[in-house]
Amino acid sequence: MSLPRLLPLPLLVGSAFLLTGAVGARLAGSAPPASPPPSPAFGADPGAGQLLDEAAARIGPARVAWLETAVWQQVELQGLAYQAEGRYLAAPGRRTRLDLRTRLGDTEGEVRVVSDGTALWQGSRIGGGDWEGVGKIGLPAGPGGDGSHGWSFAGLSPLLQGLRTQMVWGRRELVRRGGREYHKLTGTWADAPKTTPRDGPWPEGLPRQCRLYLDAETLWPARVEWWGPDPPREGECLLVQMEFRDPVLNRPLPAEQCIREFALAAEPTRR
Repeated sequence: MSLPRLLPLPLLVGSAFLLTGAVGARLAGSAPPASPPPSPAFGADPGAGQLLDEAAARIGPARVAWLETAVWQQVELQGLAYQAEGRYLAAPGRRTRLDLRTRLGDTEGEVRVVSDGTALWQGSRIGGGDWEGVGKIGLPAGPGGDGSHGWSFAGLSPLLQGLRTQMVWGRRELVRRGGREYHKLTGTWADAPKTTPRDGPWPEGLPRQCRLYLDAETLWPARVEWWGPDPPREGECLLVQMEFRDPVLNRPLPAEQCIREFALAAEPTRR
């Protein structure tokens, strides 16, 4: 049974968000290692890797303590098409917040992930119903405790670092979108996700190529795309697309607003 038939809308969007934010960690599963994906028609480009390294450094915690960006996502996968939009917020002390509003036809939902630096709360709900999800999770001490549990999102710098290490980046182009110039980087898996078979065709609906758009001036990661087979659509199909819009860097929030933004919600209702 396909993923869209198993999960409610908010978790569908959360799973797709994880694909972008954690670079397919859920896809790895616990199966034995699979054979590598088909080799790209291009070799690794050191310049593409250097761009990714610089982009990750520019928005890393050493340079950016406060970050706010609008988030937009669209997924077309296994016969379903849905959208999500919202906001990602990061502050010193490992505090983060992600709010997404989801939409599938007439059905609306929400995904929320909040960390106060010591614990993380994540939940989802459909319409105005009760919050559901895994509830509160204690974060380990140290820089690794950044909220990358379940389908939550660790942040933009970890996103770029994960893309750098888990993908082979072999194509670099300068393109224009919406009147701005971007470095368009194209990569494939360095090792196939472990859910892929050792033999046979690439699984339907499983991304095998990533396309990343970095702002040519600032190297801001403006857009991420995941491509792969999705019959009955032909060829390589755009499965997941996400944009990080209108970023605001290093603008501290008032203390009162921080209390509201990073307060952990009550335990979600379990059904």
